[in-house]
Amino acid sequence: MSETESIQRNKAQSAEPAKNALGKFASMFGIKAKLSLAFLVMVILTVGACAIAWLVFGQIQRSVSVVTERSIPELTLALSIAEVSADITAGAPAIIASQTQADRLERRNRIDSSGARLMELIERWQTYGIASDVVANLSGSAMQISDRISAADAAIESQLSLSARIDAHSALLDATHDDFLDTLEPIIDDAVFDLVITSETGSEDTADRLRIAIEHLTTRLDRLTTLKADGNLLFGLMRESLAHGETSEQDSAAAAAMKQAETSFAAGVAGLSSETDSELWRAAEEFLDVKQTIRGPTVSADSVLALADAHENFIQKVQPEIEATREKLLSDTRTITGQHTAAMSDLVDTGALTLLHLLSLRADGNFAVSTLREAVNASDAILLTPLGERFDAATGQMDRALRMIPAELDLSGLRNTIGALLDLGTSQDSLFELRRLQLADLETAGEAVLGIHEQSIGLGRAVAELVRVAESISTSTATEASQVINNGRLVMLVISAASILCALIVVFAFVGPRLIRPIEETTDAMTRLAAGDTDVDIPGIERGDELGHMAHALGVFRDITIEVQESNLREIETARRLLSDAIESISEAFSLYDRDDRLVVCNEKYGTLVHPEIADQITPGLTFEQILRQALEAGFIESARGREDEWIAERLARHRNPGSPHIMQRVDGLWIMISERKTAEGGIVAVYSDITELKERENELAEKSRALEQLSSQLSKYLSPQVYQSIFTGQQAATVTSQRKKLTVFFSDLEGFTEIADRLESEDMSQLLNEYLTEMSKIALDHGATIDKYVGDSIMIFFGDPFSRGLREDALACVRMAIAMQKRLEELSERWSEHGVTEEFKCRMGIATGFCTVGNFGSEDRMDYTIIGGTVNLASRLESAAAAGSILISGETHTLVQNDIPCRAHETIQIKGLAYPVKTFVVETETSDTTNRIVEHRGKLKIDLDPDSMTDEDRELAVTLLSDVMDELSKRK
Repeated sequence: MSETESIQRNKAQSAEPAKNALGKFASMFGIKAKLSLAFLVMVILTVGACAIAWLVFGQIQRSVSVVTERSIPELTLALSIAEVSADITAGAPAIIASQTQADRLERRNRIDSSGARLMELIERWQTYGIASDVVANLSGSAMQISDRISAADAAIESQLSLSARIDAHSALLDATHDDFLDTLEPIIDDAVFDLVITSETGSEDTADRLRIAIEHLTTRLDRLTTLKADGNLLFGLMRESLAHGETSEQDSAAAAAMKQAETSFAAGVAGLSSETDSELWRAAEEFLDVKQTIRGPTVSADSVLALADAHENFIQKVQPEIEATREKLLSDTRTITGQHTAAMSDLVDTGALTLLHLLSLRADGNFAVSTLREAVNASDAILLTPLGERFDAATGQMDRALRMIPAELDLSGLRNTIGALLDLGTSQDSLFELRRLQLADLETAGEAVLGIHEQSIGLGRAVAELVRVAESISTSTATEASQVINNGRLVMLVISAASILCALIVVFAFVGPRLIRPIEETTDAMTRLAAGDTDVDIPGIERGDELGHMAHALGVFRDITIEVQESNLREIETARRLLSDAIESISEAFSLYDRDDRLVVCNEKYGTLVHPEIADQITPGLTFEQILRQALEAGFIESARGREDEWIAERLARHRNPGSPHIMQRVDGLWIMISERKTAEGGIVAVYSDITELKERENELAEKSRALEQLSSQLSKYLSPQVYQSIFTGQQAATVTSQRKKLTVFFSDLEGFTEIADRLESEDMSQLLNEYLTEMSKIALDHGATIDKYVGDSIMIFFGDPFSRGLREDALACVRMAIAMQKRLEELSERWSEHGVTEEFKCRMGIATGFCTVGNFGSEDRMDYTIIGGTVNLASRLESAAAAGSILISGETHTLVQNDIPCRAHETIQIKGLAYPVKTFVVETETSDTTNRIVEHRGKLKIDLDPDSMTDEDRELAVTLLSDVMDELSKRK
């Protein structure tokens, strides 16, 4: 008998007599029979408990049926009616707040669904026959609310449709206004330009008087029209803010727009004279004061009317001033031009009148647009009538202004734009009519909401009465059910205690000692066997029941496990041998180190490739550091020479913390790439590849790259640095292409270079010329110039392509470059004179700004990056016309640089190839001597003398000529 059986027998003998008898009886059967017996006892107890519970729950069912079939449905139905009524009451304002038709339809569908649900619940309540009078009131209120919701929904449907149409008209108004201004502004600019150009054809005195009068009166007219437009804009923004129920302080976006409009209007008022414009000034100040009084979340109707009155008063004051200024502009221009010639008078009269009507047309158009915007945001239909009258007045003035403009001006596009603008305010689908209909719909919807609110009060009272009736019925029924449940709870408590007692007896007397303990012993044996303990004893193997069969099967499993262990050892040895053969067959060197950095396995290639000098000494068990030191002693590691300890530290750090592959060079010329990584157990596996051939090809490629770089550096000397960079970086392709750009072009030429070259030896001349071109090129590149070409001593340079800093900055850089070149040439001349060169070098320079064609010109096989065009020819002609040592620039270049570089006016010259004369200017450099030079250009009188640079003969000749001129002029007095 086993030790386990002895323990079980001793415990069984010490147990109670009844328990021993039960154990002896149970040993006659298997585990299945024993468990069946235990479950049978539990089933008998459960059936007994269920029989008793059946009687108790029968009584409970009879009590609960009263609650579930009558009280609870009535209370639930009353609460459902209250919930649906609340949904209908809350849904009505939601329809009013709908922003789109989809939102309105969705909310209306929800309310309709709730209404149908409410009527259904009311019909169900009527079947109970309780509170019939309350149900009748509830049904009537629901029907009235449904009718008012239908009315509000129809009004909101119409209002949303009108809102969409108003938004579309507003967008069209903005686009039409933009087209109106875009079309009108060029016509006004052309009229002003034609008027100014025409005025310049008269005498200087008449032209000055006419320009002063026009500038003064047009400035005043523009200020007045701008003040009027700003006042209308400010009034429109205030009306829009008040229409939405918010002041400017409550809406940050509206506040910003209103603040900007108020600032612009106040600035216009500040520009008025309190003496000459006293009435207009007071009207504008009164309008601003009324505007300042409107504050807070609510605004009274009196404040709105006061604002409208102040605005109307301002318009009545400013409009006569505009008309008076127009008349004064016309009368003054007629008076001035009448003193000249009749032909000039007619021309100026026509131009001034045209400009007057165009300015009036712009102001009236802006006023009409602002009136339409006010109409869109009007909060009361009463305000639409005066707004319509103001719109009709503005459009009438626009029509009169159009008729007064000369027919030779092409105003077809402007007339179409004005016609579209008039349609928005005068058609049957105008913004005035749409806003009037929209306000009427909103008023209808508001009245419906008030009616819904009144009916909702009665509906709520009826629902509250239904809930009270249902609660009273439910309370009485719940009291009866509570008494029945308390009695049932006591009976079930007694039954549960009896069931628990019987279950404890079965568990401790039978299940524990006869079933659980033997299974635990068997489980322990299985656990030890699973852990690899094949010497474990199997308990209960002599038993004849199911536990004995399990123990027998476990013994067979133990024997099989022993045989499998022996078979696995044989297979592991075979796998180790196959792995060794596989490692030896790979072409790269291979090694594996354990977590202690000792060699576990490697192939023969590891010794012959990586460490051939110590291949016979490498054996498993050596550390990685030991192998490295043996290799260093042999002296075959090229990269470790002279720094052995440092190299070992670096190699060990990289080996223990492997990253990307790295390369090692041996003394015999081999290059080895080392790829290392950590294993999951902390070891290091490494693969060594021979990359000597790849490294040799890499060196060849590097040598070819250096040769290409040298060739590229030589080619760069034949190109401008900007062009070279754009080509070699891929920004510009070497194809025959060009484009139009606005550039600043520079030409320079040495005065008398051909004669100087004839007097000097060719070697000296070449040295001087190369030094001159080198110094000038450095200055050009320092200023960001693109050097186009050298033609002898001439240089062609341009700014603005392929890289530009902006048109003005390019022009400034070009002029500053020219000044620096003149200064540097003076320094070079002084140095050359010290070396025996007696000739004086002076340079003429010309600069022009304008559109050019820039790009690659030529054939597909040979091309040149250059520029062509009229601006290039102009710069070349300016260089030819410039005096020695001076810089002559065109009028457009002067416009760009005049605020930064001092210049003086030069003569107007006629350039070959250009149909108009060109104004020129001379740049005043630091070395320019303007003290003794005499320059006068007045009408037909032109004098340009530099006494310091003249010889004695030149001075005598000048005196003679001036004397003759004075005599001739005296005769003509």
